[in-house]
Amino acid sequence: MPRLLGKRPAVHDPRMAKLKDVLLKVPPTMSKMNWRADSPAAGVPMLGNNIAGNCVWCTGFHWIEQASLYTGQPLPSAPTTNECLAAYAAGTGYNPDDPSTDNGTVVMGPGGMVEFWTKTGLLCGGKRNFLTSAATVNIRDPLELQIALSLGPVMVGASLSQANVDADYVWVAGGPPIGGHEFMVQGCEILSNGDAYFDVETWDGQRRYGPDFAAQNVDEAVMVLNAVFFDKAGFDPAGIDMAAVQAAMGALAA
Repeated sequence: MPRLLGKRPAVHDPRMAKLKDVLLKVPPTMSKMNWRADSPAAGVPMLGNNIAGNCVWCTGFHWIEQASLYTGQPLPSAPTTNECLAAYAAGTGYNPDDPSTDNGTVVMGPGGMVEFWTKTGLLCGGKRNFLTSAATVNIRDPLELQIALSLGPVMVGASLSQANVDADYVWVAGGPPIGGHEFMVQGCEILSNGDAYFDVETWDGQRRYGPDFAAQNVDEAVMVLNAVFFDKAGFDPAGIDMAAVQAAMGALAA
């Protein structure tokens, strides 16, 4: 089955809150950094990323579905390819009958998926979901991404080589990049030497990357600050400066 890309180059959005600025205290434990047990039992749906470059929208859909399963409140129906492609079309002007319109998506910034999710919402699994709290994560600080993962899955973007696209599990650094890809990081394993390996949900299953790939290929990350994850994992929501987060979200929605 084809595995398509579709994330456009990272755009800095000054309206977005930064996780380091809104995190009032570090979670007391970072042992909960694996959310894969709450993935769909039937497996990860491609949601059209085998026929269009809608990976950015697929990642938002995967996050919504995972949150619904984690809280024990499943969506009215399983997210569908038609829903995801419709969101891609509404957000970018994609027309399935015109391949020239399949140009991918900016994650942050004006006209990006984060802004669309905040303003318009994503119709996913028969229910419209709005992004109400989010922050950017410093991709050059592995510890910050680990902290973010202790609060829930993180949406991450990176450039991929053809070898990465073809790989059935491990993504390695190196090789000429062929495009950008957005995916959901669900977990992290810290090896005895201190290296962090991050577990990815994308396309039709699971992938993994290590510190070299993180340093060379990853270019942006967005943390959805939803208390359904970090409260259940034992972190007090008061540890987040939600007033600052909501001010940033208001700027996105304006």
